[in-house]
Amino acid sequence: MKKIQLIVLLAFMSSCSSEKFLPLEDYIVANKELRKEKPNLFNTVVFQRCSALYKFSALTMEEEIKRTKNNSYRSMVRNFNYTADAAQKISASFLVLSGEKQSKADKTVSQKIKSYTEQYKSDAEKYYKKTNTRDIKGSYIVNDHEVCKKMMNAMRK
Repeated sequence: MKKIQLIVLLAFMSSCSSEKFLPLEDYIVANKELRKEKPNLFNTVVFQRCSALYKFSALTMEEEIKRTKNNSYRSMVRNFNYTADAAQKISASFLVLSGEKQSKADKTVSQKIKSYTEQYKSDAEKYYKKTNTRDIKGSYIVNDHEVCKKMMNAMRK
């Protein structure tokens, strides 16, 4: 019996570690209840994802600059980093609004963003291998960019 439980646990763990993010738009739709009941926590997660996505984008552009020696992407890197920082601050403020202390909120948000950035990197690499290209068009990552752009624009108003 213990052997069966161990096999099931290992199978579950391996499926969790290889599973990619649910596209942000799908996450928003799937979590309508959380959005209604705990909007600050819901928004914390969404803006953590956005911050991670912008950090991932900045890192990707920096790699492209190194690879191609083309510095024309520098302004994009600055914009992505600026937006990532703004989304991180927004995420932390929503966590504070839900009752967390600022220092703990900053630490928690930072850790989650780091983890989410790694997930975006991992998913992008899988997509690159699958499509045999360095282009993410057709990936959920492009759609996440659109969602995050709308979220960030809404916060500016």
